[in-house]
Amino acid sequence: MRMLTFALLSLATLACAPLEQALISERPLPEKKDLPAYKPQYDELKERLLTRFLEDGHVISRQADQVLHQGDAILWTALSLAALPCQDAKKLWPGIQRSIKANKGMVTRYHPLPEKLTSDPTSRDMEMGFIFGLNAYYQKCPEAREQITRIWHQHALHLQSLNWSKLAACIG
Repeated sequence: MRMLTFALLSLATLACAPLEQALISERPLPEKKDLPAYKPQYDELKERLLTRFLEDGHVISRQADQVLHQGDAILWTALSLAALPCQDAKKLWPGIQRSIKANKGMVTRYHPLPEKLTSDPTSRDMEMGFIFGLNAYYQKCPEAREQITRIWHQHALHLQSLNWSKLAACIG
């Protein structure tokens, strides 16, 4: 599980910066069974994610301390929920709550949605990442389950309000 967590956190960090900035070092990788040897890299990535790529409770892309891209924020935020320990994942939860509540249960790319994204507020990628992240957070953080259940209920009501035949046609 720590390896999956390290991989997801690595992906989240790589997606939030140019590759040259995301590389940790040229240290050789430890043997496959030597999971504690990954802890320094994991801790470094976790710290970078929480200090450099967090904006209003969302994981965003940055370049030279400027917001670069918010279009995949909910995807990376949800994957980070899955990868981070419960105590650190709590820092991401308010952004998700605000977004779901403000958008009547709809999973949107970022909240508030930038003008350039208003015509494309969500996607299947966002939805799948959101479901995965929420599920993983629910499984590993029992103290958050009541909040997660409330947010999931709001999202389920939104999904029920959609025209399911159009949704099924879109999914294929």
